[in-house]
This record gives sequence, structure tokens and C-alpha cells, in this order.
Amino acid sequence: MRKKKILPICLGLLLLAGFAGPLSSSADAGSGSYGLGETVMLSDLLAGGYITAGDKQFTDFAYNLALGDLQADEIAVTGIFDNVLNGYGLLFSGDFQAGGLSSPLKLEAGLAFTVTALDLDYVISGVSLDGTTNVRGTGDAQIVENFAGVNVPSLSIYELRVNDALIASQSSDDVQFQAALGVDGFRSLRVMKDISIESGDNTPFDKAEITTFQQVFTQMRVVPEPTSCVLILGLGISLVGVRRRPRC
Repeated sequence: MRKKKILPICLGLLLLAGFAGPLSSSADAGSGSYGLGETVMLSDLLAGGYITAGDKQFTDFAYNLALGDLQADEIAVTGIFDNVLNGYGLLFSGDFQAGGLSSPLKLEAGLAFTVTALDLDYVISGVSLDGTTNVRGTGDAQIVENFAGVNVPSLSIYELRVNDALIASQSSDDVQFQAALGVDGFRSLRVMKDISIESGDNTPFDKAEITTFQQVFTQMRVVPEPTSCVLILGLGISLVGVRRRPRC
């Protein structure tokens, strides 16, 4: 059974979808282009940079730190290709943690970006999210993900422990748009993540963290519907007939 925190989710979505209050974003024209396998700090992407991995382009990054001390220049982002899922995506790494020796007991952050399929013959047909969580003692680490304007259940990864006893955990989640919505996919998606990490107050033993997480986007070739093909063929035949019609 999944455990979801309503307040952090709402906070992250309000900050990222509504852009309420001060928010870092790369909406302005870019300053740097990065390719597959290249690692760049999130702060550079917020300054206008973007990543192109295969036929997927990742732009318009935004980051809002509500609680905690993890800054954008401490988060690394890499364009990746997943051989198992056969899709391109992003790998995020940084000290997403709460508790332990020196970190605050809570970290709340929102992270967003836009992914676009550059090849017009394909659409984004599915999304997967997975990551590495580690909770010691009492704590909770989770990422909940939504897509702007797409009505599908949230994706989430999480780990919850109380006094070292595992209560719930999930290291990966995914959605296929054909199964969930009955559509082949989307040319572009706005991805919004709510990151919530909290440790107990038994310092320094209690600690919760997410060391890395990655996002992979699968694709599907767009095939014209049979009715569309018939209409196109019919139009072509009509045009040929008009050309060959003898003059009176």
C-alpha cells in the first residue's frame, strides 16, 4: 500500500505548476547545450541550458527548495540511455537527505522540466521513475511525480521506516499511456516532481536519503489511422482526375 503525503504534494504542485513566489527557471533562452552522457549541474540548466539525449530534448528546468539546504549547484544531471527500457532519460544525483550528522530533519523541494520528442515520427508512449532510497532508524524518503495536463495516477518511489522496521517501500514506478489513457502518447510532457525527505529526531542515528533517481521515456512510432490513409488516397485520386479532365 502506497503512502502519500498530501501536503508536500500540494506544495510542490503549487510551486511548480503555478510558479507562485520566487522560482528558478530556465524559461529564458538557453546558455548551454549538453548531450548524451554529459553531466551538468542543475544550476546551469536553470540558467538556460538544456540536454539533448537521442531524439529527446529536456528544457525549461525549474527548482524550488521549500525546506532544507540542497542547492541547485549541488545537484548533477546526466542524459542517459536505458538499454533495458530502450529509452532516453535523465539521471539526477545529489545529497537529497535529512537527518544524520549535519542535515536538517526535513527536505522539501519541487523539480520540473519539459521533455520533447524531436523525431516527428514518434511520440512519448511511457514514463518510468526509479531511484535509490536509504532510511536508517525512523524516517521517510519519497518522490511523487505528476504530468501537467495529463490525467494519470502519480508515479512514486518511497521508503518508510519506524525504529528501523520497514513499513513500506517502492523503488520504481511507471505508466504506459496506451493502457492508462487509450492514446499512443504525447509529443511533449511537463514533468513535475515533489521530493519529500524527513528523518526522526534521534540524532545522529535517524537518517533518510535518496542518493540517485532517474527518469526514462519510452516511445512509439506514430502510424496514421486507416481512415486518414483512405482520405489522403482519395484526395490524391481526385486531384489526378481534375488534372486529366479534358477541356471543352
